[in-house]
Amino acid sequence: MTKVLKSTVASVALLGLLVLPVGTPQALAQSTNSVKFSTTVKRAKAGNAEAQLLLGKAYEEGKGVKRDFLAAANWYKLALRQGDVESTYRLARLVHRGGGKLAQSPDLAAQLYRRAAQQGHSGAQNWLGFCYQFGFGLTLDYARAVNWYRKSAEQGFPAAQNNLGMLYLSGKGVSQDLLKAAQLFRAAVKQRYGWAENNLGGLYEMGWGVRRSPKRAKDLYRSAAAGGNAQGKKNLKRLADAQAAADAKAAAAAAAAAEAAKANEPKKVKITID
Repeated sequence: MTKVLKSTVASVALLGLLVLPVGTPQALAQSTNSVKFSTTVKRAKAGNAEAQLLLGKAYEEGKGVKRDFLAAANWYKLALRQGDVESTYRLARLVHRGGGKLAQSPDLAAQLYRRAAQQGHSGAQNWLGFCYQFGFGLTLDYARAVNWYRKSAEQGFPAAQNNLGMLYLSGKGVSQDLLKAAQLFRAAVKQRYGWAENNLGGLYEMGWGVRRSPKRAKDLYRSAAAGGNAQGKKNLKRLADAQAAADAKAAAAAAAAAEAAKANEPKKVKITID
């Protein structure tokens, strides 16, 4: 595994990326902000880190220009060399995923996450925790994952609050603590973080660290599903299917009981008056 690099210039050298040419920008799409975009290009070429970050975002998201992850990485790299922490984080996310002509690089992603995390970037702290938890570009280490998730969670980053909650739930890197897990999930739920809604719903369904409440569980699953969380949708459907099955079973039992009661009624005899 590649060692953490000691300088920004050294770390980005591993990217194997070519800096964009100083000439005309590639295939700019026509848009209402084309003048503003061209101004940003000039500032970026002149060495303005803020403009370089903006161009990186534009190429990454395909706003005003054709989406190009490699071009985005190159602009982020230029801003990174000037110490821009957001560009460091965004470059880490790009090489974490890869895409287009940009190769995935777990080792470099982890290094860049660490660089931004050490500067206090909450998103980078969360993803550095992820790298340690799953051994992505780093040696798996739950204790260090907990440490970085906690730093991020203390800054209010909802994904980190959820991820730390999961470690407390499973007892990996920390002593299992269902109450703490529930507390962390709640903090992320306040920010409408879908996975936390789903996971807190699970605690309410099982009665782990909270008073069992099928209704509260269903409400949380529904909220997670409404926000697009796939697991929340599955859990909501599972509860609906289970309820439908229970209702059908209850209805069948009631019908059988009614039939049994009817069969056990004494035979009625008519009387006549002669």
